[in-house]
Order: sequence, then C-alpha cells, then structure tokens
Amino acid sequence: MLLQRNPITKEIYKDNESDNVVALIDKSNTIFNKLVGINRCTMKFKKNKCRYGKYHYKDEDYIVIELNDNIKEEFIAFYNPIITVITSNNKKEILDIMEITSNVLVINKDDNKLKYLIWKNSYEKDKPIKIIYDENTEKSIYEISKYLNKVIEYKNIRWLSLYILKTHNYDLVKEYLDYDISNDKEFLDIIKRN
Repeated sequence: MLLQRNPITKEIYKDNESDNVVALIDKSNTIFNKLVGINRCTMKFKKNKCRYGKYHYKDEDYIVIELNDNIKEEFIAFYNPIITVITSNNKKEILDIMEITSNVLVINKDDNKLKYLIWKNSYEKDKPIKIIYDENTEKSIYEISKYLNKVIEYKNIRWLSLYILKTHNYDLVKEYLDYDISNDKEFLDIIKRN
C-alpha cells in the first residue's frame, strides 16, 4: 500500500475536504494575485515562508499555494496537488517539475503577452516525463531505483532516486515514506558505489 500523508489539513486551513490543492510556481506573483486577491495568508513549510490563498471557480474551491525554490520539488512530489502551474520560460525548471508530475500547466510570458501552453507528456498518459541523463547517471538511477523498489512503495521511484543522488538527502524517505534509508547498509553501499 502506498503511504499517503495528508499534512495539508494540518498546515493549510481547508473549509472542507473537497478543496483542491494547486501548486503555483510564479516568481512574478501575477497569477497568484489575480486568483486569490485578498484571500491570502502565509504559512511556514519546512522553515520556509510561502503564501496560499483560496480561489473559487465553477462550484469548486481551490487552495493555491505559491511555492519557492526551496520547497517546490518536495511539495509537488509528496503533497500531490491536482495541478502544478508554472509561469516560467526556464525550460530546465519546467522539465525538472515534469519529471515529478504529469499534471503541469505552463504559462509562458513572452513580449508582454501571456501565452498558455499545456505541456502534455507524449509517451504515456499520467506519467511524468523521463529525462535521459549521461550513462553513469542513468546507471546510478537504475541501481538506486532497483533497491528502493524492494524496500518502499512510491509512485515515482525514478525521480526519488535522482533526488537522493543529487542531494544525498535521505530525510524525505523517512518523513514521507516511513523508511530510514540512512541506517540501511545495503542502500548506503549502493550510494557509495555511485
């Protein structure tokens, strides 16, 4: 069984459980301000301040959370927003997010006009994209993923393996998936080899 945490209800006020959570990466604040107006608050998430607000559209309530660079990957990977909206022309940032989730709306700002682009994954519905890295990195991702698949269940082991490889941050696995890999000798041996 996939371990699902619902810390949103502890950290963000929800009028009811049917409220939809939307992740927003918008450095200009334009979209956030237009959506939530004065219905906004700030909260602390992992010692980082971020803003959130309420938006109502077609009989649905949405909680829009404006994410900063320090928390965006973790929030998107483990809090499962219904969609992640990115206002950016930075292709690397967009692809990094699309490696985590397939629910992405990209809004590019170009020549003072807003262009709405929905990036669809062409290879498989509802699956994040797969970026191919150099041979050594791919080998490391494969070895870590193979081991993690044996000890935990998570929807995107490839991304988690890459995240661990890049950051050496094992806390996410313990916190969200309830497995302490920092005390797993076999796992640490795999990391040392890679």
